[in-house]
Amino acid sequence: MTIDEFTREALRLDPTRQANLARELLASLDDLPEREIEQL
Repeated sequence: MTIDEFTREALRLDPTRQANLARELLASLDDLPEREIEQL
């Protein structure tokens, strides 16, 4: 699955599931080293 396909699928989710997915994705960034976070 490409990132574009993933994005389209994610946008089809109901708002609650979108919020849960967003929360999980953001939380996963907490594990990155500070240097990588700054590059984002």
